[in-house]
Amino acid sequence: MTQTKRSDQDEATMENYTQTLHIHTSPHRLYQAVTTAPGLKGWWSDNTVADNDEMTVRFGGGNFQTMRLVDPTPDQHVAWEWIAQNFPVPGTAQTDEWVGTRVVFEIQANPDDSSTLVFTHMGLTPQLACYDLCNPGWHSSLESLKQYLEQGAGTPYVGPV
Repeated sequence: MTQTKRSDQDEATMENYTQTLHIHTSPHRLYQAVTTAPGLKGWWSDNTVADNDEMTVRFGGGNFQTMRLVDPTPDQHVAWEWIAQNFPVPGTAQTDEWVGTRVVFEIQANPDDSSTLVFTHMGLTPQLACYDLCNPGWHSSLESLKQYLEQGAGTPYVGPV
């Protein structure tokens, strides 16, 4: 079961998007799924390229996300720091709101050989123009990650870029 919750922060500091998932997979497989191009191709976008610690994920219409992997602790923790983006937000001129934000993956091993993932997008707050689009987008993407790891196939973006 997936639970969505928001971090406990003072309203003045804004709330980050946080989701906790229990996934029937090892911490190692989960870590690989969020730190390698083959992993991201399985659940986020089949057009993913990795170059050392940077990854670019492409979607249709010229949309892309480029992240740098930071603070890696294999099988336990990694963060993505956004360094480039082209993601037009309908009704605004915004295309790069995530640049400078960070996604954190905290991975905990469970006694039954499963994992708990605490996912936090630091900087994805209700004040961003994309929030109403990005919030359900992350929910769907994380469900795809869970499906990829538990059933062998997620629902990544597949199509022209």
